[in-house]
Amino acid sequence: MALDKFLNNGQPCADAAAKFLAAMQPFEHAEDLVEVALLNAEVVTILAQADVRDSLQKQGLNPVTGTPEELGKLVESDLERWTKVVRAARISAD
Repeated sequence: MALDKFLNNGQPCADAAAKFLAAMQPFEHAEDLVEVALLNAEVVTILAQADVRDSLQKQGLNPVTGTPEELGKLVESDLERWTKVVRAARISAD
């Protein structure tokens, strides 16, 4: 499923702001990557369960899984996109 459809419960969305929830875990050493991979595998397994998916969908969520690398690219893309929007609109935190 395309990311824009995932972010809008399966419906194509224009250029609107989209929300997502993600599990993130910091790591400092190469060994930590194994732990991240194991955590990701557990989350994928849990979100594949019909009762979990149904419960989330009833709350308006559309569970989608991916790799830590895919999440990293999504976060980087969103950061770049919204940085441009904030700068163009001259928004500042006071």
